[in-house]
Parts: sequence; structure tokens; C-alpha cells
Amino acid sequence: MTSTLLLAFVTVLLAPLSARADPNALWKIVHGTCVPHVLAHAGPAPCASVDLADHFALLKDQRGATQYLLIPTDRITGIESPLLLAPNTPNFWAFAWAARSDVIAKAPRKLSPDEVGLAINPPWGRTQNQLHIHVDCVKSTVSARLSEVSLGDTWVPIYLAGVAYQARNFDMTENPFEIMAPEALRQHTVLGDWSLATVGPHILLATRSAPAENLLDHDCRR
Repeated sequence: MTSTLLLAFVTVLLAPLSARADPNALWKIVHGTCVPHVLAHAGPAPCASVDLADHFALLKDQRGATQYLLIPTDRITGIESPLLLAPNTPNFWAFAWAARSDVIAKAPRKLSPDEVGLAINPPWGRTQNQLHIHVDCVKSTVSARLSEVSLGDTWVPIYLAGVAYQARNFDMTENPFEIMAPEALRQHTVLGDWSLATVGPHILLATRSAPAENLLDHDCRR
């Protein structure tokens, strides 16, 4: 890859997602730069890491000190993709949770696992057409509210950051897309209508009212 083309990709990376005109920017960074670099034994840059065996890359987002994006190295558009429910698709959510160590390492304060969250936005609440899971600090008000509730294996309503969510208990060995798909069907919707988040390792949240990324604090404030 020429230095001019690499510079173009890095420029796209450094621009805020909301300002990027190209909805395929993330895909081009991962598929067009990070993966070829790894295959050429030249390191994963501009990604933080690339795992070819498990089909994902980890990219530090320019927004905030701590936000990372977990991005498949295969072409998967987003939460609406049927590939997420295919039996041979990796559990990208579990890999994103493993990336919490990168968030914790960059945090300006000590974080407990319950202060780290993952989120995926719906098609109407994102700018990129490549699946990406946000990994970052959770807003303190969200963590505080969730610490007050006891959850089981059934969905219960809860308001977080002024938005109506459904919440239930969760384990990171589970696949949140597989959990949410039958619930979406029960409500006469499809998975692509929803936005999902997890807070810590044991709380799964779903909403149709806002991008779940709004539960995250990209400044990692208290």
C-alpha cells in the first residue's frame, strides 16, 4: 500500500464517525489496511490488534480517551445482518468484552468491570455500514441506577438516561443477538429495529428508542 493511500485511511480514522461521509470507512480501514498489514507481517496498524483466527479487529476510536470498536474482519453490515445468528459466526460480543482491558488501561481513573459497557447501534442510529461494537466506560448515572435493581432471566422495563429500556440478566458466554432475536419476534419486530448494550458482565439492555451507545461515557468521567 502506498504512503499516500495509507495517509488517506489514517485521515478517515482520525475524523469523528459522525463527520465521515463514507459509510464504508470502517470496513476500508479494517479490510483495506489492518488485515493486509497483518498478512504482510507488518503489524495491525492503524488497528490496535487483529485476530484473523477469530475474525475481528480492535480499533481505537478517536472520540474520547478510552473508546474502542470491535469490528469483524468479514463483511457484516450491522445488527440487522442474518449472519449474526448463523451457527458458524463468532461470538463477537464476548471478544468485545475481552477488550475491556484496553479501556481500563487507558482510563483516567480506576474502573471496576461494572463500569465498562458494550453497545451496538441500530441502522437508524449509526453512520457506518460495517458491524462495530462500542467498548467504553459507562455513564456513572447508568451504573448507579442499575446497581439498584435485581434482574433475572426475564425482561423488565427500566429507564436509563431518560430512555425506556428492557433489562435482564446476562452472561458473557451467551450471545446477546440470539437472546434478543426471539424477543424481537415476540414483539412483532426484527432484530435490526433494536439497539443493544451490556453493562458489566451480567446486564443486557435493549431499546428501540435511542442508540444504546448513549449509555457510554466517552470522556470516562465519574
